[in-house]
Amino acid sequence: MARFMTLDFADGDRPQTLARVLELARGTYGYVVTPNVDHVVKLMDGRVGRDVYEGAALKVCDSRILSHLARLRGVALPVYPGSD
Repeated sequence: MARFMTLDFADGDRPQTLARVLELARGTYGYVVTPNVDHVVKLMDGRVGRDVYEGAALKVCDSRILSHLARLRGVALPVYPGSD
């Protein structure tokens, strides 16, 4: 896991992350969140409940900007944009 802005993001490569998604799809209920900068800002100022993110089985970064900011803090945060 890569901890950034109070969230624990998945830090595996694409094959590892895809394997985790497939594992979740075969198992009991779980959901994936893809926070981007807007989501994190709303989370930090209380406009989105923390429980939404804490309840997710998998959190993957959906923002190149967020990934770059993490890198400036020494955190490797792989990007999985929703458009990919």
